[in-house]
Amino acid sequence: MGIKYFNTSNTWSVAATPYTAQVALTTSLASNALIDLVETLSPIDILEPSSSLPTPSTASVLDAGAGSGSLTSALCARYPTVPILATDFAPSMVAALDARHLPNVRTHVLDSCVPHPEILRSDSFSHVLSSFMLQYTYNPHGAVKEMYRILRPGGVVGLAIWTDVAINWPWNEACKRLDPTFEPVKHFDESAWVVEQEIEAALTEVGFQEVKSEAAKTPLRFESAEEFANYWFNSKNPGMVKAQSAWKGNAEDVRPMLEKVVREQWGDGKEFIMSVGLTVGRK
Repeated sequence: MGIKYFNTSNTWSVAATPYTAQVALTTSLASNALIDLVETLSPIDILEPSSSLPTPSTASVLDAGAGSGSLTSALCARYPTVPILATDFAPSMVAALDARHLPNVRTHVLDSCVPHPEILRSDSFSHVLSSFMLQYTYNPHGAVKEMYRILRPGGVVGLAIWTDVAINWPWNEACKRLDPTFEPVKHFDESAWVVEQEIEAALTEVGFQEVKSEAAKTPLRFESAEEFANYWFNSKNPGMVKAQSAWKGNAEDVRPMLEKVVREQWGDGKEFIMSVGLTVGRK
C-alpha cells in the first residue's frame, strides 16, 4: 500500500502547499538537529584559508528529496554562501522551494532513487543530506547507493527519518471508538526503514564509515482541534490519505470524534511530539 500512496510525484505535488504551511516548521527543527550531527563529522562551511567564499574544493551540498525546502532553508540560514543543489521528484514541491528565493540554491526535479550521472557527477559533493525522504521511496537502497556515488572521498551523508508518527494516533483512536473492529493501516510500507539501526546497516553496506545515530524529538503544533481536523482531511498528505483509506465509509463522518479525541488528549493548543532518527556517515 505504501507504493500506492507515497511513490508518485503527483501525490506529493498536490500536498505541497498545505505541507509547506503546516509541517515545514516541524521538519525545519529536525533539519537543524541533523545539521548539528553532520557537523560532528565534517563542518559544512569549510573555507579555503585565502578566500572568504567556498570554492569547488570546499563545501558543496545536495539536499535530496528536498520537498518544499525545510532543510534547504536551514542550510541557507547557517551557510548563506555555500552552494546547494536541492532536488525532489514532485514538481510542485520544487516550485514551492523556488518561491522562497534562497541564496546560492539551485533546484532540479529528479528521482533520488536512480542514478543521474548527467546531472549529478560522481565525487562532486562534500555533503549529501536528506530529511524524511527515504521512508517514502520505492528504492531506498538505490538512493543510498547514489548518495555514496556522488559524495567526494571523505564526504558526509546525513539522513533523517520518522521513528514514531504520533500524528496518526488521534485518527486511529477516533475510528476505534466509532467502530471497535476498525483496523488501522501501517503508515509506512512493510519494507520502509523505521529505526536508526536500519539506516546504519544500509550505509555500512554501501561502504560508509564512522556511521552513527542520534534520536531527537520535534513538535508538530496546531492552534485547535478544528485546525488539526482541517489539516487531516484537507491537506492531501499521502500518509493521511492512506490512513483514511482504512475507514469503511465516509471519512468525514469521523471528524467530530477526531476533534473530541484531540481535545481530550491535548486541550486547546496542540503539540504532537514526533520522534526522529538522525544518522550520519563518512565516505
